[in-house]
Amino acid sequence: RKNIGNVNSKINITFLGTLRKRELPTVIFRALSLCLKKDLSFNFKIIGNQQNKESCKWIKKLKSYGNLNEHTLLLGFISEKEKHETLSNSDIFIMLRPDSSETKHLFPSRVPELMSSGNPVILTKTPSFDFFFKENHGVKFISDKNSAEDLSKAIMELASDAKVRFEI
Repeated sequence: RKNIGNVNSKINITFLGTLRKRELPTVIFRALSLCLKKDLSFNFKIIGNQQNKESCKWIKKLKSYGNLNEHTLLLGFISEKEKHETLSNSDIFIMLRPDSSETKHLFPSRVPELMSSGNPVILTKTPSFDFFFKENHGVKFISDKNSAEDLSKAIMELASDAKVRFEI
């Protein structure tokens, strides 16, 4: 477990997986930076293996996004019990994918795990995501353009009112 910065914030935003290009970390980091500029108080928790070359590159890039690193906690691999606790204490999950052949032919098995916490998952509106999941049924979609602005707007909307998160 590695705390990159001071993690005493309000909203818990969680990413579960390995940071790779297909996960669109640049979009996530830019969106979270935009949220900081809008004075959103949050923790950004990353669960999963980040010990490979590509993930390490993304972690270094994260540090270049202003003070985003001060709001980030790298949890790495954690026990099932810790993972369950972390997911239960999360307010918003993020899982983005590009509109690609790989995305069209996969079942995003992490999404039901995230949804079991009762908190919303922000997903890209791409096939197969929009086939398996329905807007406002545990999911908030952003455009398949995967813009940081769209993601930031979705985060701000969900973070602004717990009632909105629970209604989804």
